[in-house]
Amino acid sequence: MAREHGPKVIAMLAGFVSDEEQPPKVRIMAGEILLDRGYGKAMQQVDVTSEGKPLGPVLNITMTSRAPVIDAAGAKDVDEEKAP
Repeated sequence: MAREHGPKVIAMLAGFVSDEEQPPKVRIMAGEILLDRGYGKAMQQVDVTSEGKPLGPVLNITMTSRAPVIDAAGAKDVDEEKAP
């Protein structure tokens, strides 16, 4: 259902961008939505540290046929723990 309205919504947003009687805020927001949909959102930098220090160990999650295996730095794999 949403895809049925796609062309109409895109035309509406483009109309807002072109309509000089619309407030600048509306025109800018409509333009941002169109650009995000057309070109993808811009990459954003993410800070993964706290005051220059690592937040903690990184978990690696691997899906297996039986269950997810979670491995943190220095932790043993589930199969290693069950091995005789």
